[in-house]
Amino acid sequence: MEPLSQLKRRFFAMPWLLRILVAAGLSIGLAFCLVPLAPKASFGLGERQLTYQELWQTRVALAVIAVGVLMLVVGVAVFLRKGWVRPLLVVLPVVQLLPFLVVHWAFGAPNPVSSPVFFAVSTAIWAVFAVAYLFGTRSSREHFANAA
Repeated sequence: MEPLSQLKRRFFAMPWLLRILVAAGLSIGLAFCLVPLAPKASFGLGERQLTYQELWQTRVALAVIAVGVLMLVVGVAVFLRKGWVRPLLVVLPVVQLLPFLVVHWAFGAPNPVSSPVFFAVSTAIWAVFAVAYLFGTRSSREHFANAA
């Protein structure tokens, strides 16, 4: 039980925004890994809602699982104070989009971007806030400076 209490103590010692990133990364990652395995599940992509069968026929399921694994890695890396995750977090929306673009271009899956302008603007806003927080705040810099 001691290692579990150490993990809990370590988690709650993190800055609150990084705790949210860890929790979001782990929960979204787990959900994305499980959605393609649930026969009654559906998944929204662009302006389409894909059924379980369509997820696999269009190979979007592979992209969903890839993004799930990515998010699990991001959550664990933030928790473990891995410095390489900070630049990845800045460009995370683009990295998350890549598997969906691959299945779109390679297999004719639905286009994952319904509005390129909206995606570009929202990604730029995300990047500005991510850089400001991850590289500009003392608590975030100290978290990643004290590598485990």
